[in-house]
Amino acid sequence: MKLNEKKCKTCGDKFTGRSDKKFCSTHCRNVYNNHRKENYFKGVDFIASRIIENRRILQALHNQRKIQFTRFDLLHLGFDFRYFTNYVELTGSTVYYVHDFLYQVYSDLQIMIIPLQHPTRRTFKTEIMF
Repeated sequence: MKLNEKKCKTCGDKFTGRSDKKFCSTHCRNVYNNHRKENYFKGVDFIASRIIENRRILQALHNQRKIQFTRFDLLHLGFDFRYFTNYVELTGSTVYYVHDFLYQVYSDLQIMIIPLQHPTRRTFKTEIMF
């Protein structure tokens, strides 16, 4: 391969190397890639934090043994209805999932919170025979 003198995309220093090389060092390549992905991950982090906050609110309400609420009750606690992990439309209502909780919206005045039941984990005894 022919060695060409190029300018680093991060720091602007001149370097020689393969014709397809874009950075003078591993450090400059990492800085460039981290900066490029920074804005994307800011959006993802914001969405993830809202979903985690919604789950925390549902968990706290479940721990208080309350299951029926109004939309206003949840909004007052900081719940953001725009962020959830999945949803299913049923006849007359919609079920929204927030990780291991779900809430079913019948109307603005009737929302029911239900924790998902995890299947019990089976533990098997294994015998080692010699």
